[in-house]
Amino acid sequence: AARARAEKLVNEAEARASVIKAEARRTAAANKQRVYLQADSIEQKGTSPLEKLASRKAADRMKQQADKREIQFVEEADKRADAIVNKAKEQAARLEGI
Repeated sequence: AARARAEKLVNEAEARASVIKAEARRTAAANKQRVYLQADSIEQKGTSPLEKLASRKAADRMKQQADKREIQFVEEADKRADAIVNKAKEQAARLEGI
């Protein structure tokens, strides 16, 4: 009985972790897409060659930051999700040890 409860605990934690990771990736991708659209809009506003260069540089910087934030957001969510699974595994080990 304890083994079944332990397995159930870990399975539920893994399912929650999977949802957390998927949501994080979806949210990060949506945020990145929004920033990319803003950056593209800024890039189109330049009229003179100098303005076009400046707006292109600003757009590129926005995109680089968006890429970096996307990676950080996903990594942080993965860490939180993995921590949930690890905690469940620890609790399961204690249940089995009873």
